[in-house]
Amino acid sequence: MSLLPVSTRRGGRTAWNTLTIAAMLAFVTAAVFLPAVWCGFVNLDDNRYVYENPVVIRPISNDSIRRACTGTFVANWAPITMLSYQLDAAVFGVRPWGFHLTNVVLHAAATALMFVALARMTGAPGPSAAASLIFGLHPMRVESVA
Repeated sequence: MSLLPVSTRRGGRTAWNTLTIAAMLAFVTAAVFLPAVWCGFVNLDDNRYVYENPVVIRPISNDSIRRACTGTFVANWAPITMLSYQLDAAVFGVRPWGFHLTNVVLHAAATALMFVALARMTGAPGPSAAASLIFGLHPMRVESVA
């Protein structure tokens, strides 16, 4: 079973159209949030999560992976987040732009994936694109992405 519809009953839309729309949604979402890449860390809790967190700033090891998966950080258990931060720090160093770029790329991909899933489930690419665009560009996403 494919994630993408081979065709739909409305107008003969193909998987190619679905992929094209998904790519356009990802591009628009990334373009809107891309300026966040040039922002710095915020003084709310980034220090405790990222640049003062020994699990994140030390090189990735079996121990750091274990601590990311079993420990709590700022009273939260967030293993995927901590592993993502470790990878960001290993690839980009402890520089804000790398962490922000990862967030922008992940959010653009989530927007595209949401469209593909909705289009597949409903068979209605237009409303699915509208719902995905609202999700991708809604102001409530700024905190989690930027």
